[in-house]
Amino acid sequence: FESFNRQVNGWGFKRLLKRGPDHKTYYHECFLRGRPKLTTLMVRLVNPGKRIPDIDGEPDFYGISSKAPLPEIVRWPE
Repeated sequence: FESFNRQVNGWGFKRLLKRGPDHKTYYHECFLRGRPKLTTLMVRLVNPGKRIPDIDGEPDFYGISSKAPLPEIVRWPE
């Protein structure tokens, strides 16, 4: 688990601390379903250090998805 935490922190993922269905999950602004090209904007942080959580600044993914839904996932026929 410590290795996992180092990896997600090293890539700039943040943890949601607000109470709700996604409590304690990780997110990154450039890691979105249906938008794989955004991952090219992700960079590994040299020394991420300890970041202070900003609960009031956390995104509301449910509100965002109702206003600007992501594209449908294209599934290949089996």
